[in-house]
Amino acid sequence: MTSSKFRKRFLPFICAAFLPLVVGFFIVDRVVMPWVVKHGQDVEVPDVTEKGLEEARDILQKRGLLLVVERQEENEELPEGAVISQSPPPYSWVKRGRRVFVAISRGARLYEVPDVRGVSQRQAMLILDQIGFKTGTITGQPSYEFPKGVVISQIPEPGELAGKDVLIDLVVSTGPPELALMPDLVGKSLQEASDLLERMGLRLGRVTYQSSLEYLPDTVLRQSIPAGGRVRKGAEIDLVVSKL
Repeated sequence: MTSSKFRKRFLPFICAAFLPLVVGFFIVDRVVMPWVVKHGQDVEVPDVTEKGLEEARDILQKRGLLLVVERQEENEELPEGAVISQSPPPYSWVKRGRRVFVAISRGARLYEVPDVRGVSQRQAMLILDQIGFKTGTITGQPSYEFPKGVVISQIPEPGELAGKDVLIDLVVSTGPPELALMPDLVGKSLQEASDLLERMGLRLGRVTYQSSLEYLPDTVLRQSIPAGGRVRKGAEIDLVVSKL
C-alpha cells in the first residue's frame, strides 16, 4: 500500500482521535482557566441585610471587602443601625478590596404627639387614630375641673416625639368626686370612729391627744370637719382624742 493511499485511508481516523483533545484544550484554555483565575481573585459578596452596622462590617472585612455607609433612611420594620440594602447585591462576585455600599436604618419615623387634653375620650381616640397612634391604658379619675368623660392628662406629653408603636395612655375624668355626709364622731371611741370613717369611704388622718378628766381615754373630743357637712370620699379626717 502506497503512502498516499495510507494517508487517505487513515487520516480521517487520526483526525477523529485528535479532535476531542483539541476541543478539550480549547475549553480549558478559553473557559476553565479564565474562570479559575477570576474566581481565585474574586470573592462572593455575603448578605448583610438586616444585620447591625458593626456586625455587617466584620462580615465584609473577613471577605476582604470594605463597608461604606451610603445613606440613612427611616424604616418602620428595622431597628436603628440595621442594614436595609446593599450594593453590590448579595452572592455576586467582586474583587477583593471592593467597597460595599449600604443603606442604614434610622429606625421608625417619629411623630409629634398631639394634645388631646380637654376633649372627650372618644374624640381623643379619633385624633390619635388619624395620626396613626394607638390608645393605651385609660384610667378614670374624679375631677371638679373636667366634666365626666373628658381627658385630664396623657402620657407621652403633648409635643413629645414618638414612634407609631408607642401607646398613648389617657387619664379621663369620672366627674366630680362623690361626697359623703360627715358623721358625728365626738364621744365615740377612737376605734369606733376609725371603723365608721372607713364605712363612709373616708380615711383617718392625724390623731392628736389631749388630756381630759371628763372622757375616757381614746374618746374623740373634736373632728376636723363638723358633723353634717359634705366631704369628698377618700378625704382624711383629723381627730383630737382624750388621754389621762
